[in-house]
This record gives sequence, structure tokens and C-alpha cells, in this order.
Amino acid sequence: MNVAAAVMPETQASAASAAAGRKVVVGIGEFAVSTDPSGVIVTHALGSCIAVCLFDPVAKVAAMLHFLLPEAQINADRARAQPAAFADTGIPLLFQSAYKKGLEKKRVIVKLAGGLARSTASGLIALTLGTPGAGRVSVTVRARAPTRL
Repeated sequence: MNVAAAVMPETQASAASAAAGRKVVVGIGEFAVSTDPSGVIVTHALGSCIAVCLFDPVAKVAAMLHFLLPEAQINADRARAQPAAFADTGIPLLFQSAYKKGLEKKRVIVKLAGGLARSTASGLIALTLGTPGAGRVSVTVRARAPTRL
């Protein structure tokens, strides 16, 4: 499997074991890019986190980012060590890595998942979509997706 992954050792280990078309598990603050049509990129337990998924059907490039927070300024130290944990640094990193594998911006299909928020109105717990992180993703994808390198 031809995979580029974030700097987290767990993802690199998963990427290495994915050579025979196995799955790559993307953890919180990690991302993966693949050009293997038999491979699978997966993440678990998003909750309030958000997964940004990219696919170019012509180049057969797939990518996924699992970010935790909308802006790197929330925790500058963590942003330096783990830029994929934040939307504003992780999304450009995801696109740049996918462009290097052949993804074209004009063909990319972008899907989002996660972003659940709990609210306690009238003593009931309700799950709703649309956390600040989810709103940030739509702005970040449109405004900050870099052009092909």
C-alpha cells in the first residue's frame, strides 16, 4: 500500500502493515493518504472529533484526517508536534500530501463525518451536528485548501 501518514508512530506502524491491502487506522490527530485501491483507511469513535475524507476517482487517491480541535492557536505546543490534531493546520497538510500522490483539486470529493455535540436542554441529553469544529471545517476546506504543489 502506498501510504503517507502523520508523524504518530501508531499510524506509521498501521501503514507499514497495510502493504497487502489491509486497513490503515487513523487515530486522533493523524491522517493517511493511499493510492492502493484494495486498501482501506478507517477511523474509530469520532464523537465530537471530525474526519475529513478525500477521494479522487480518476487518480484513485484516498485520504483521511481525524482532527480534534478547530484552531492550532488553542495549543501551540501540540500544534507543532501534531499539526493534524487541528483543522487549520491538518486540512492543508492532508491536501498537500494527497496532491503529492496525484489528487487533483478539481476532481476531489470531500466528505465530513463526526462533529457531534451534547446539549442538556430541559434535563435531556440531545446529540446535534454543527459544533464550532464542524463549521470551521467547511470554512477551512473552501478557504485554505492549497493549490497543487
